[in-house]
Amino acid sequence: MADSFRQTLRMIFSTEDPSRNFIITINNPRDDLTQEEVTQVMNSIISRDVFQAPGGRLVGVVDAQIVNRNVQDLVP
Repeated sequence: MADSFRQTLRMIFSTEDPSRNFIITINNPRDDLTQEEVTQVMNSIISRDVFQAPGGRLVGVVDAQIVNRNVQDLVP
């Protein structure tokens, strides 16, 4: 059995539909990311209108999270 550690950056955006958010997940983010850097990237994604989400255009920053997961394989 092998254990592994996985880290992701989750960027959560509001959309034109107030009942729906849009999440972008990035695997293996840099260890030294700052709140300012992530906020700048998220605002850039919004202003450039890069993604069309099921809830419509991205219109705001909701949250950003670093998610850490320990995964233990039970069956190789």
